[in-house]
Amino acid sequence: MSWQNWSGKQVARDATIFTPRDSTALTRDMPNLKTPLRPVGSGHSFTPLIPTDGTIIDISKLSGVISADAASGLATVQAGTQLRTLGPQLRDRGLNLPNQGDIDHQTLAGAIGTGTHGTGRGHGSLSTFVQGITLITATGEVMRIDADSPDDMLNAARLNLGLLGVMTEVTLCCDTAFDLAEESRVMRADEALEQWDEIASAHRHAELFWFPYDNRVILKTLDLVTDTHADWPEAQPLPAIDTQTGEDVMFEAAATTIRFFPSVKQSIQSALMDNLAGAVERRRGPAQLIYPSPRNARFNEMEYAVPAAIGVATLKETIAAIRKADVPVLWPLEFRTLNGDGIWLSPAYGRDCTTISIHQYGPVKPEPLFNVAEPVLQDADGRPHWGKLHTMKQADLSARLPKFNEFCTLRDRLDPEGRFLSPYLRDLFAA
Repeated sequence: MSWQNWSGKQVARDATIFTPRDSTALTRDMPNLKTPLRPVGSGHSFTPLIPTDGTIIDISKLSGVISADAASGLATVQAGTQLRTLGPQLRDRGLNLPNQGDIDHQTLAGAIGTGTHGTGRGHGSLSTFVQGITLITATGEVMRIDADSPDDMLNAARLNLGLLGVMTEVTLCCDTAFDLAEESRVMRADEALEQWDEIASAHRHAELFWFPYDNRVILKTLDLVTDTHADWPEAQPLPAIDTQTGEDVMFEAAATTIRFFPSVKQSIQSALMDNLAGAVERRRGPAQLIYPSPRNARFNEMEYAVPAAIGVATLKETIAAIRKADVPVLWPLEFRTLNGDGIWLSPAYGRDCTTISIHQYGPVKPEPLFNVAEPVLQDADGRPHWGKLHTMKQADLSARLPKFNEFCTLRDRLDPEGRFLSPYLRDLFAA
């Protein structure tokens, strides 16, 4: 049976797809499934984490909130729950996730298992919210991991790429339900970057979008709603996933034009920014409606986390490299903050970071663009996002992630036969 990821770049043509109806079926059948085994959520990762000629384990039926306590903030959720679904379910119980990215298509297991994140100083990735995980190992054993587990097992399992087992349940530390106010406006790039420290410190969440052939950026900030936001427009319900919005249609048309007529890339980007300049877009509403943005025009993505102190300089160097190479691209670079953590495979392990994301239109080969940007990001001691395209090998990862070798040893102990190792993952993680 054939499978492909959201962008269409990663394909598995000869896989068996197993969709367990519950964790009991998964436990029972796991030992007999054809290997390599790869658990899948919504397929929103861009790296080849899933392709296999063995079995793809689709956990989408393991969905829903099992329990939630507004007093403690703890919620136990089935791991196949999509973030789009999780937000309202938590809200009904008086809770919200402390932070999210701007796409909510992912399943909970996929988001935490790859280190998906939003932005905001003092805010970590979704993996940092995890207080407990239930895994089904390669032999069908049920393993519960929490803060009391030995050998820092929780920090190993919080971001594990489906290499330690299949997640079935996750316990999250949530915040009491809250509302956010969003503001987006255009600034000169040099002005925004000069003020970045003040901007990032002044807002709960802040990020920049920079079209590489224009000298302006879009600054997006989110803050807790106060009386000063009383007259801001209320957020509208999000369109159904995979529904093409007017912005998606415009982006696809512009990206297609640049694909076939690359010389117009600067004029198109400048026209887009001219259209936005002078206007300030504002809205307010429940956090689960404000964090995400409809993004259904297909793309492929690369992202690296670099030390926070050199984030602005690295962004400038990346833009300069793209301009020098004259690579045709429409999508803006995205610049965010990410709090340091102690998660073994996390790009933010042991240090606060800024993250730089580069996107290329789905039908266009991303390598010409990514091959220009990646050396700059690597030279800045960057660490790759696990769900986004990169070229790092095991030796590179071992040198940059202090706990990488320990993770490989643990993986080998829990799955000595390598049942979760596809050829791509074997090259990276086999001890």
